[in-house]
Amino acid sequence: MNTKENHNRTQLNVDDIVSRKEVIHPALDWVDGQLIVGVVLKGNKRAVLSSSKGLVPLDGLGTVCERNRNFESPVTPETARAFVAHLQGNVKKGSESGARGVIYGIANHLRRFVVFPDRWWPEVLATWVFGTYLYPIFQAYPYLHITSPEPGCGKSLLGQLLGNLSFNGEFMTSPTEANLFHLPELNRGVQVWDEFELSSQSDRKRFEITKSVLLNGYRNGGAVPRQVGKQWDKTVRYHVFCPRVLIGLSYLPEAASQRTIQLRLRRRSKEQRVTLYNLHDQAAEEQRLRNASVLSALKCASQVKETYMDNRVRKHLEESIGQVGREVDDIWLPLAAIAISTSEDDSAEPKQNPLSRTVGRASIELARRRASSPKGWDRVDASEVAADSHVGSQRVRTSEALCYALDILAGTTSVEPRQLASLVADRIDWKPSVQWLSKNLKKIGIEARKEKGRRVFKSHPDELAEARSGLAVEPIVSQTGTPGQERQQEEKKEEEYIIEL
Repeated sequence: MNTKENHNRTQLNVDDIVSRKEVIHPALDWVDGQLIVGVVLKGNKRAVLSSSKGLVPLDGLGTVCERNRNFESPVTPETARAFVAHLQGNVKKGSESGARGVIYGIANHLRRFVVFPDRWWPEVLATWVFGTYLYPIFQAYPYLHITSPEPGCGKSLLGQLLGNLSFNGEFMTSPTEANLFHLPELNRGVQVWDEFELSSQSDRKRFEITKSVLLNGYRNGGAVPRQVGKQWDKTVRYHVFCPRVLIGLSYLPEAASQRTIQLRLRRRSKEQRVTLYNLHDQAAEEQRLRNASVLSALKCASQVKETYMDNRVRKHLEESIGQVGREVDDIWLPLAAIAISTSEDDSAEPKQNPLSRTVGRASIELARRRASSPKGWDRVDASEVAADSHVGSQRVRTSEALCYALDILAGTTSVEPRQLASLVADRIDWKPSVQWLSKNLKKIGIEARKEKGRRVFKSHPDELAEARSGLAVEPIVSQTGTPGQERQQEEKKEEEYIIEL
């Protein structure tokens, strides 16, 4: 063989270089400006519903992840048939319900069985549930953390409801590491973790195992590498991005709490009536809501994406909440995009509606609560949670109530102890007694004084500053005026949220 022939055989060509292709998840994904939802066909074959093309084969999408071809699907023949008819325009005008109606339907379903501490919670949770059918659109999607000061407050029931209504939801008690890695890869479904506790040393060790999943699984493209094979010589990257619900009495450590929306339930009173939940009796209604969620998600996906990328929405959230970064981008922006872009007829243009007002109110209130205590009432490090979780819970509840009391006093000329206790109770999910609040305020240097025959709190700015220094917190908000004026300012802020967007 001569030198010239040898040179021709070994010559490399840049055109032979293989381009890296994006791997598509066939169960649920956002591909080339379209939402795709996996469909199971007869003979155990798979296809997808595309938000722009209808029913299409997997091979027509691109490089499909081979590990995920045996996914489960929530799509029924009726849902697929209805969406294909929608794309073809073969439906009567006004016969289709909008995504907002679906969200309110989910909210009403939740409200029937669970008592919530704030009236806006069912709509916020319903928006989150509907978002689980759209979450690959977003760069990040928040976790939910459901907790309570004591057992028996409805946490597990709410978790079961969220799992039943969400995309491929899976309710799990103490899931294993294998569950956490393989289920997102298989079904892209929502994971509901019950009994997520950190009060014991063994619980905290188990959290360290799942920590990598929580840190990476809230953002799009998040993956955790693992070594497999007989010689552990093969690297497999598990894509762990999916919505999660964490349920337990314990507070979350900082690494997890920064990525969550926290709901603290409390035991209902005798006067608060709910319907007894029975899975079999509600199966048909929950199936109807899942079908409606799939159909509406496919129809409004493009509008949600457009709203999500609108910098005006993000900017206004930052101004309303008073924060930037993760609180806006990762937690509230996805929900705001869904709330703003959904309307009765899923029209191309976003419409203002009461749902965006509700989500706006929740974002402002929960961001304020998160910053209200020395470490934040959802930011207590696991190592600092007492073996008896009631002790740690009581300490944080006290700080939360005192922080709000100081903030109210900063915006008033004088207020009676009973009125102060009532105003504090309006902002937190429990009701402190007048005696308890007065006693604990006295410990930090704030004491009621007699004025014209009645006792009132009338604190000097220096006293408030010293009290805050003792608690190591900053003011929650900077407002002046009477408690009534303060509430009017909050209501005005809510109105501004809906008007400006």
